[in-house]
Amino acid sequence: MEPRRITPLRGTPVNRLFLAINHYVSTGDHFGEGMALPLAAPAGVLRFVIPVNRAMEQDLEDFDRFRARFEQLAPKYKTELEDQGAEGLFHMWTFDLPERLVDRLARDLRAAPGPLGWGSPKSVIDEHEWHED
Repeated sequence: MEPRRITPLRGTPVNRLFLAINHYVSTGDHFGEGMALPLAAPAGVLRFVIPVNRAMEQDLEDFDRFRARFEQLAPKYKTELEDQGAEGLFHMWTFDLPERLVDRLARDLRAAPGPLGWGSPKSVIDEHEWHED
């Protein structure tokens, strides 16, 4: 069986959600990048993956800031962070979200800092003009 081709999408609700997450913690090499996979069931639900570099104190602190804000919002979206364990340098966390709620969660994450404040990437994000496609 040949592997399926993965096509990255830009300017989508998924990118906007990763940019919002990036206000707290890094999720990839560039702002607005990360991994979200469609679940087989239920239909229309995506699994978002948050890798945390365990060797970087700043990443650990930033993830705590993200988790504090996410846990404030999670009941509204009927989701939760799930600990997928650690392998090598990275500790993996996931959450599931219906596609129709992705932009709404992105707006809520950017609307205000969590109880522990914004993460370290926020200052870099604020130095640039961003637009939503």
